[in-house]
Amino acid sequence: MIDAERKIEGLDELLHLATHCFLNKISKDMERGSSIAGGLISMLLKLPSTKFVIATLGEDGCVMIERAETGDIQPEEVDIDDLFEKKQSIDTTSTLPTCKTSDVAKLHAKGIGTVCGNS
Repeated sequence: MIDAERKIEGLDELLHLATHCFLNKISKDMERGSSIAGGLISMLLKLPSTKFVIATLGEDGCVMIERAETGDIQPEEVDIDDLFEKKQSIDTTSTLPTCKTSDVAKLHAKGIGTVCGNS
């Protein structure tokens, strides 16, 4: 596990060893996209050993993208920003925490790339 609250010397080399990343915000250095979801895709592309990334959203909870192996399956391609927007809808009648998952898909972030995974 790597715990870094700010950019430190050697952090980029250590991040390439990480299998799981937890963020309370996405660094502009790591993010090439303009959205949180695009930033998570960017991180998965930059960090091939990483199995999943989670970013907290304050009182709105968190978002996770997990890298997935597809084998022979050819999943559909989904725009990550569209998927993220759909998942942001909040059920105000529930008092319990909720988890909204998606099927394995080719998660595409415009201008960044595509990762096979689910959120």
